[in-house]
Amino acid sequence: MRDSLFFIFALRLKKSGKVVGSIDFKNPKPWIGQIDYALSPLLWNQGLMTEAATALRDWALASFPDLLRLQGICLPENKASAQVLQKIGMELEGVQKKAFFCKGKVVDIASYALTR
Repeated sequence: MRDSLFFIFALRLKKSGKVVGSIDFKNPKPWIGQIDYALSPLLWNQGLMTEAATALRDWALASFPDLLRLQGICLPENKASAQVLQKIGMELEGVQKKAFFCKGKVVDIASYALTR
């Protein structure tokens, strides 16, 4: 049995090279991958995270032939993050109540996934 994998990538602006966010891929089981991301609020709603998430999705599916499921989570009220997940082909699977600790409190999370 292999250990789970974890990759984290810095998101840099093309012109300045400044790091403005990150995106990561976890592979806790051979058939499951998960992505998580963060981006400077100054750059929200410009398509940058969708571009990064699309590239990560394509890389993960090409690099891990046993991957059958790619998943991501966000706060249900975070419509922009939900749109990123939907734009890369994920569908809402449901909302888990009190399932995540964020900014000092336990919150609900919306779970998204795509399968092949």
